[in-house]
Amino acid sequence: MNYFLSISGIPGSGKSTLADFLLKKIPAVHISSDMVRKEYFGDSSLADLRYKKPLKSAVIKILDLVSENNFLKKNNIIYDSVQSDPNIFIGQEKLCSTYKYQYITIELLFSYSTLKKRIVNRTNDPFASEADLSVMTRFWKEKISFYGLDETMNEFEIIENIKNEYLNQKNSSRISIKICESKNRDFEIICLKEPPKIIWDALKEFINLV
Repeated sequence: MNYFLSISGIPGSGKSTLADFLLKKIPAVHISSDMVRKEYFGDSSLADLRYKKPLKSAVIKILDLVSENNFLKKNNIIYDSVQSDPNIFIGQEKLCSTYKYQYITIELLFSYSTLKKRIVNRTNDPFASEADLSVMTRFWKEKISFYGLDETMNEFEIIENIKNEYLNQKNSSRISIKICESKNRDFEIICLKEPPKIIWDALKEFINLV
């Protein structure tokens, strides 16, 4: 069975870095929202706008078309995008069911202070997106709002609340994974269903490099 690995996370969390790492372990096609934004909406003056509607919706539509083309070609797919809308996962799950792909989602869940540091210090990062500190902060606040949490909470309490809600989820057909930062700045992998060994081993290796 082919894999569809969908990597999500707030800008600065290292989605493209993880995607590149997995590409060294798994033969796959990389589909990236950053690539689409730069190719189709390349004016750097639009950097913030590209993360808002309607351009965000246009980016997702292009990603879906590229994904479906690769489903038809029977390619493994590594898809990385901010993906703040849960409906995106529903659409991906339907496509994977239609084309008989194993659907695996991986979310990178870092603290605000770590994300800020990564955004500020990533000038030499070849995988860096164009999202700046204001874009990252907006997505962090949207994440807090989505889970009904208070912005004044400690950043690691926020992560812990999100992690606990995830662990209380009902089973679905997809393999869902979160890579979470703890208050001692370590990273842990949590999942409701264990992924294929090749992916599990790659993720364990990756968190030792973060």
